[in-house]
Amino acid sequence: MFWTRRQMLKASSGALAALTIEPLAWARSNSPAAPKASSNRVALLTGARHYRHFTNVSTATRDAQQLGEILRNTGGYSLVGGGVQHAIRPAAMRDQLKALFAQSVHADRAVFFFSGYVERHPGDRQLYLLPESARIRGPDDLRRQGVGLHDDLLSGAQQAIAANPSLQLIVMIDNYVAPQLWTRFARSPDLELRLDLPARTLLSLAAESHRGAIDAARVGMRSSLYVAELAHQVAHWDRSVEASFSEVGLAVSAATGRQQQPFYRFTAEG
Repeated sequence: MFWTRRQMLKASSGALAALTIEPLAWARSNSPAAPKASSNRVALLTGARHYRHFTNVSTATRDAQQLGEILRNTGGYSLVGGGVQHAIRPAAMRDQLKALFAQSVHADRAVFFFSGYVERHPGDRQLYLLPESARIRGPDDLRRQGVGLHDDLLSGAQQAIAANPSLQLIVMIDNYVAPQLWTRFARSPDLELRLDLPARTLLSLAAESHRGAIDAARVGMRSSLYVAELAHQVAHWDRSVEASFSEVGLAVSAATGRQQQPFYRFTAEG
């Protein structure tokens, strides 16, 4: 399925009938839920900070570490590889994804987080996560040197979810646009984006794909705005994961004067 900017923003505001958002009766100021230990939750957190051919993403590793600590300490998640994984090469990232889904066989929730550069391919219209080794001159390089949201991540998720009827997947992407790639790809907000999600999957992007997230260092912050808001909401996922990501989007949009507008989409049972 291909989505336009208008559809994505409409969905994230809770206007689509397919997305049932519970009333936001709780506020960020409420005390977080007590830590819930669970051996049935697994998370893969990856950060791409030290790019060889692009400007570094200054907070990528720190953001992944912050979120990993919260997931482990508040939600009882086990982390793939024991901690934050570095997104250095596409083959290594694919191996990390395989490990995540292998550990999801008996899990009730699997979480994937990536912080780094992301680009949309003009042909297949899917997003590609760029590891630190990526050197992108044009669209063909995205397929060779990037990790496809659908071809690599969601295809593996589909198999894991089909094999485990209890599994819920949460995919969070803190997506930035490399300054060196700004003019190499179309930046129209009206471009379609491929979003074919498996059942029981929530996909959240920190920003619209044509624009990318605001660099935290540029606004004097030690962590990204998106991760800062996620940190407030992890404890509320068990109440309503959709409402939680709706709150994240509203907070980031308000804090940036709508310059950065997160998006999420959730699919229930297939």
